[in-house]
Amino acid sequence: MEPRYTNISQIKAANTAAGRFWFSRETVRFFQSRVESRVYSSRDGLTRLWIESTTNWDDSAREFKVARFDTVSHDIEYAQITECFRFDTLAEAKSYLNDILAKA
Repeated sequence: MEPRYTNISQIKAANTAAGRFWFSRETVRFFQSRVESRVYSSRDGLTRLWIESTTNWDDSAREFKVARFDTVSHDIEYAQITECFRFDTLAEAKSYLNDILAKA
């Protein structure tokens, strides 16, 4: 049975097994990454989305980003939001994520 990737632990395991480093200890420590939401599924079922936060360029604040996991390739990337992919608040990121899910 194909994994459903309904939680971040399953996504971490798949990403690591595919030889990717999104959730490696070094990457998480360097960017001070935190998962800030539950995992959501796109309507087509091929993508999982969640909100992460990282420190900004000078470590003075947190930035919120929508991360996207491909259930086939196990790649992860940040969702592109016009020219930028960062939000100043968790509420802004949640609003954007809700918009993505409504349109997908």
